[in-house]
Amino acid sequence: MVIAALPEDDGTRAIQAETADTAQQDAQPTWEQFLVPLLRLLNDGRVQQLRVLRQVLTGEDLARHLQAPAAALSGHSASDGRVSLAVAHLARADAVERPSRGQYRITETGRQILAEFPDGLTQAEVEELADYAATRRRSAGRHERARPLVEEPGGRTTTVAAVHQIGDGLERLRETVTTELLQRLHAQDLEAFGTTLLTLLEAMGYGVQGRRPLLELTQDGGVEAVIDDDPLGLSRIYLQAKRLAPMGMPTGRPVVQAFVREVQRRGLVQGMFVTTGRLTAEAWTHAQRATSRVLLVDGEALASLMMCYGVGVRPYETLRLLEVDEEFFA
Repeated sequence: MVIAALPEDDGTRAIQAETADTAQQDAQPTWEQFLVPLLRLLNDGRVQQLRVLRQVLTGEDLARHLQAPAAALSGHSASDGRVSLAVAHLARADAVERPSRGQYRITETGRQILAEFPDGLTQAEVEELADYAATRRRSAGRHERARPLVEEPGGRTTTVAAVHQIGDGLERLRETVTTELLQRLHAQDLEAFGTTLLTLLEAMGYGVQGRRPLLELTQDGGVEAVIDDDPLGLSRIYLQAKRLAPMGMPTGRPVVQAFVREVQRRGLVQGMFVTTGRLTAEAWTHAQRATSRVLLVDGEALASLMMCYGVGVRPYETLRLLEVDEEFFA
């Protein structure tokens, strides 16, 4: 069925969209489910009012034509907020731009996203796109402090809950630092890369103080060492690490299989395999089923450990959050 939001007195252009089967509209869609439909509605390149986008996506016009309450179709008031949240996330990802208050237009980036994700976007995917867009803006020298806005049906503009914004911002910052750390590690020469790993392991409590293990180069371009599992040196671990492109081809089962054989060949029962890249599901499964105790550390986990133990990073700002003391005013 085709529906249209007719222009108001201000000359707003009509827009059209195909609605899903009305039998499926009993369940309220999540804000992620509005992402791709929004891009489709804006794909003609025209500037559209958020109010009209809401009307089309929440079925308000369909309800009017069928002379039925809008809430019976899609929970109109609840969906309004989800549409606004979806628009805010698309704006963060540079998929849409806002030429004026309450009006939106698709960007070339938005068209590329629509072509790549025609069947829908998940929250993780749109957040990854937003982080990429933020990194691209910083690289271009634009240090804008973006603030996700949610426009309410009455035309008022408010921010989402401040604490949630801070939490989201910290998570995005953490992801940015993760990316930068992996890039730096990948750019290190093998000796420096190995030294960084040993420094991290010492910070985590591995090894005997004052006795750093000997690093050796592997034939396939990695580093290896045998480290002490405790300060007394009662147990030992075979360490092997590889500098792989963070977003390159993930390491598969054959590499992990060869690593497990090397652990056993050395007569050890524990092994730690570290990579700056990613690992396939088959690699993780093989490590879990290995007779030796094998720990795999991919790029994301490696960066997380470095941030946790303060290796290669340093704090530059501390936030102190305050709230009203209810007991004081009781």
